[in-house]
Amino acid sequence: MHKTKELKLLMALLKANEKKPASPAKRFAANLIIWLLIGLAGGFAYNQFGTIGTVELIALCFTLIAGVVIGIMSMCDISRNQWPAIQPHINLESIKERIRELET
Repeated sequence: MHKTKELKLLMALLKANEKKPASPAKRFAANLIIWLLIGLAGGFAYNQFGTIGTVELIALCFTLIAGVVIGIMSMCDISRNQWPAIQPHINLESIKERIRELET
């Protein structure tokens, strides 16, 4: 692995160790708001346009992007839920030592 990639990965791992997870209520609220906005936008587009044109294709692209964002958020939530089980098995001192080696 290239030194810069390894350094970025190890630094991200240390930051993830220090980061506090978001509360489940905040995550649920964010997901709910995003889904409501997508539903409202879809309903509005259907009522206004009915046929497919340029505006509808643009709205479809935005909906596709929103779906990707929601998927990434879900993946991050799953990772955060699994982190406490993995965290005790990671040797943080070894990671810090390797970061010092890479920075010199």
